[in-house]
Amino acid sequence: MVVRWSPAGNELVAVGVRGDDRVQRFAAWVPLSAINQILSPEDLVGHIDGIDPNFAVAEAAKSARDLFKTFGLTWGVTGSVGFTLATGFNAIHSASDLDLVVRVSAETVIGEREWKHISTSLASLPCRVDARISALIGEISLNEYVAAASEPVLVRTAEGPKLISDPLGAR
Repeated sequence: MVVRWSPAGNELVAVGVRGDDRVQRFAAWVPLSAINQILSPEDLVGHIDGIDPNFAVAEAAKSARDLFKTFGLTWGVTGSVGFTLATGFNAIHSASDLDLVVRVSAETVIGEREWKHISTSLASLPCRVDARISALIGEISLNEYVAAASEPVLVRTAEGPKLISDPLGAR
């Protein structure tokens, strides 16, 4: 199962159950007490060398690792690649994209120009990359943030989506 962005009740975690195909997904809530192992997206970065090199996401993940290391950013793998690395069940195929999350905090010093450079670098990789920035305020699409200039950006929060101006304080 993977954690979902959805409000959950007391002592419950919103999860998604995944099947063989994209249409075989199911949203659920599980009690916190039923969870026996947690792997964060960051935990999976150390395993990206194990991705089948026949898939473009393998090269993309290694390039992303180098890019984020340059900026000193904490990041992790999500989506089908993350699911594969976490479970050992192969959910990657030739058209898979690379979903990732970049964690930032109040101490993270990355300006608008650096975010644009990161976005451009990810766009040049051999597969589509869907990068999300995870901040205290919520989760933001990197590409939407870079494209928005001074406009409000959609932020996923535990309470639902919100439009927020300059959610990272980098403008």
